[in-house]
Amino acid sequence: MATRSAARPLPRLHAPNTTAQLRRYAACVLAFALVSVAYSLATWGMAPAWQRVPNVNIGLALHIAGHLGFGALVALSLRRLDLILLTTALSLLVDIDHLGTVLGWPTVFRSGHSIGFLLLGPAVLGLLARRYDFGLRPRTVASLTAAAILAHLAWDTLSAPGVPIFLPFSVDVLPLNTPIGALLEVLGVAATWIASAGERPRNRAAAYATARS
Repeated sequence: MATRSAARPLPRLHAPNTTAQLRRYAACVLAFALVSVAYSLATWGMAPAWQRVPNVNIGLALHIAGHLGFGALVALSLRRLDLILLTTALSLLVDIDHLGTVLGWPTVFRSGHSIGFLLLGPAVLGLLARRYDFGLRPRTVASLTAAAILAHLAWDTLSAPGVPIFLPFSVDVLPLNTPIGALLEVLGVAATWIASAGERPRNRAAAYATARS
């Protein structure tokens, strides 16, 4: 019986229970924000002359609420409150790429809403997770980052007039339709499944240690 109970995973619906873990998650969110800003600054001088900051099609509060909802939805299958909140925060922070344009800098508006950032962001965050302790495995950090970006793009198919999806290869702003948005959200769920798989060995080890204590 002891062996059987040791093989059971820990309950997965929980919040980070230590200040240290909260700090690790905060460091992950900060790292994501800095990578997003750096990617935006890398587009310095690429902004087309016709670029303007468009108004969203719906109210700003609803726009933000949509990003929070889609970010949470994509991670809901994890059944871990800490990872759901982390993914939601990352998804909302994709919009930090607006900063340069709002300040009047010649950066591409919504630069992080692109294939380039979708590939680069998770890769950089995964590499940083190997060097710094974010409280999660590097593969988990990379997968949650990808899921957050995909969830953000999925909501923007309903609320934004278009995004420079092919940046850095093209600065053209292209509209994304609802079927593409649905596909992006499904891909985000797949990314969170990879994240969940990456944490299973950690969960089993923790459960075994708890059973032995």
